[in-house]
Amino acid sequence: MGKDILQEIPVEKLPLLVNLYKNHQEQAPHVYSLLKTCIKWKIQKMNSNYVTIFGVEDDCLKTGTFIVLMQFSCYDLLVYTLEESCNTLRRALLETQKIDWSKRILWYGVSGRHISVIEDFVKGLGHANYIRVVTELTVIDRDKALQFEWTCPDDVYMAKLNKSHAAQINSVWPHKSENSEDYLATLIEMNTSLGLFLKSNNNLVCWVLRSPMGQMCNLQTDVEHKRKGYAMIITKAISKQIADDGFHPLGTVVQGNVASEIMFKKLGFRSVDTSTFFSYCDLLFIYTIEESRQTLRSGLSETKKVDWSRRVLWYCISGKHISIVQDFIKRTSYPTYVDYKSQVTLINRDKALQFEWTCPDEVYMGKLNKSHVAQINFVWPHKSKNSEEYLATLIEMNGSLGLFLKSNDRLVCWVLRGPMGHMCNLQTDVEHKRKGYATIIIKAMSKQIAEDGFHPFGNVRVDNELYDTDRKRKQVCAIYHSLIKLEISRLSFLILHKGKPIMKEDILQEIPDADLPLLSKLYANHENEAPHVYSLLNTCIAWKKEKPNSGYLTFFGANGDWLESGTFVLLMQYACYDLFIFTLERDCKNLFELLTQTKIIDYKKRIIWYAVADQHTSTIFAVLDELKPSFYQPIPGAFWVIEKEKALQFKIECPDDVYIGKLTETHVPLINSHWPHRFEGSEKYLGTFVEMNNCYGIFLKSNDSLVSWVLKNHMGQLGILQTLPQHKRKGYGSLITKVLSKEIAEEGHHPLGTVVRGNVASETMFERLGFRCTNLCIYFESY
Repeated sequence: MGKDILQEIPVEKLPLLVNLYKNHQEQAPHVYSLLKTCIKWKIQKMNSNYVTIFGVEDDCLKTGTFIVLMQFSCYDLLVYTLEESCNTLRRALLETQKIDWSKRILWYGVSGRHISVIEDFVKGLGHANYIRVVTELTVIDRDKALQFEWTCPDDVYMAKLNKSHAAQINSVWPHKSENSEDYLATLIEMNTSLGLFLKSNNNLVCWVLRSPMGQMCNLQTDVEHKRKGYAMIITKAISKQIADDGFHPLGTVVQGNVASEIMFKKLGFRSVDTSTFFSYCDLLFIYTIEESRQTLRSGLSETKKVDWSRRVLWYCISGKHISIVQDFIKRTSYPTYVDYKSQVTLINRDKALQFEWTCPDEVYMGKLNKSHVAQINFVWPHKSKNSEEYLATLIEMNGSLGLFLKSNDRLVCWVLRGPMGHMCNLQTDVEHKRKGYATIIIKAMSKQIAEDGFHPFGNVRVDNELYDTDRKRKQVCAIYHSLIKLEISRLSFLILHKGKPIMKEDILQEIPDADLPLLSKLYANHENEAPHVYSLLNTCIAWKKEKPNSGYLTFFGANGDWLESGTFVLLMQYACYDLFIFTLERDCKNLFELLTQTKIIDYKKRIIWYAVADQHTSTIFAVLDELKPSFYQPIPGAFWVIEKEKALQFKIECPDDVYIGKLTETHVPLINSHWPHRFEGSEKYLGTFVEMNNCYGIFLKSNDSLVSWVLKNHMGQLGILQTLPQHKRKGYGSLITKVLSKEIAEEGHHPLGTVVRGNVASETMFERLGFRCTNLCIYFESY
């Protein structure tokens, strides 16, 4: 056998590679610290094989191509190259015999520059199924980190971690596996790691480790001690330590971990690359009709056909068999995660044969073909690297159906048949929901399955709490349950990545326009507590009457509950995608459930959570923590209110050089150009207020120029109050506020405006006019 393309780089030559990457710290700061840390480890543990660094023949100093194999309770690979084409790296992976590809490999922190190379290589090995966790690599300049200062709160102290802490850290680590406790213990042993401890009992409550790259990892706070600022303190401390070691501090943040993203941003970190961790898995389906299930138990324990060293997705494990699988996993210490549970719903074949349906005039039914795969995969919540190919196979091998628009043949609803011959991937295009298409397509597919001689069934993800019989509402997949009456089993998917629900009847139900006056009447009794909600409801009712088919406003509540608890969600869609929420419940439990369980709201869109009242802000923070949007930002504000009786006494006196008039759509471009919160489409957004409500401006008599304005927003209240800079300090803001406030009072509402906290000029003006701050609020932006 000839010389392998990969050759271990002797420890004495590693400084040459370090010097190469020292000149590329701006591009790859993590690689420089990795190499320095590996040298330290090799010197510290000279006879261990914890870390082996391979170069490509004599090429590593030319292209910077190297591979690190880590074997401390793991078999992890880290690869990097400076070569733009990545050809040397690709050739090394394909030709080397030094890596045991049969092992369970974690590809560690793959750069965004190299991810396509690694994915192509893994696919070439025959690993069609793999999971990946994408993180943002964030960095702060060493000089800035050296300036970090912090003070520990009186109840805690900071100290170095030791190996005895590995068990606690591992127990709450979301990525723990068979040997992860030993892995973490090695990190603590080889690198300095820090923790915060309670002075009262020395309990560890917050910690951060340093990874094989010498950088931050495993930053976590005990759940009972979150929101105390501990994570920021410990991050500052470890960052300064890393900077003292001569490196730019780095951290990796899982995409969607908004809390960590915000914290690192506040500290001055910036994103420099993506860093992807991924591994692969096989699919396994099991079943037995044996009552004792002993044969299945023996089969799992004794077989040599399944490579248990690889990651496995246990597919659709029946509730009858889940204990067998769990016992097997426990006995073998096989690393796995229970991702979600589902239920199988079934209808008798004879009943399904009786199904009848009629397609609406605008659509027709047809069979799917492979040309439809891209559209179906694009909106599938479980899509992955090879899912388009997976769906194409289902369509090729099984009969799948769709509903198509007659006008343009566009696919608007579909259902596939899965590997078990069951219904799966039921979905309706978002623009065509609530038209009964899903019911039609289920009937058609069920009858097809029945004609094939089978009892039709589908499996649907559910959340455990939805089966709590003490709950008032049992929200489980109304479409299936209206057609398929028999639940025969619960299934579990044991898998290595987090999934999303497939389908269920949505917990949010639209409140009919005819019922909105009932909600308004409820809030009339709470006008002093929530004056903006009462005026919002009345304004929205007026909008809906004026523009019944506009789709501007949609109210949602929980079935049978919204009139009792006053809990509702308003979705606004006029050149925006904004949410307004409110509830009279003190614990906000129903509100939290509505927002986290609904699939009606597209949280990927840019959303403004409009004027969230102070008593609800902690709930929305919790909702966002649960939803994990890629970004969210809170903007603190306050409600300023004046009693309608006082507003009715306002006297309107115009200076001689100006007059007051109603705004028209011709004024919107000017208003939008000066609005500090403008966005793409905001001109149309503001134009809707002018179109639907009375909005006022102050105009110069000399040339009819608009110089000050206030709009009445969807709440029927004061919004977008502004004066041109050259006309400030003339009292125009107060004057125009009086005009609209008096009109609002005449409509029977207490006038109200929201002010961004810290806007002293607006706060002072409102106070002088007799307004008072009655509550705080927060506007959230998320996407």
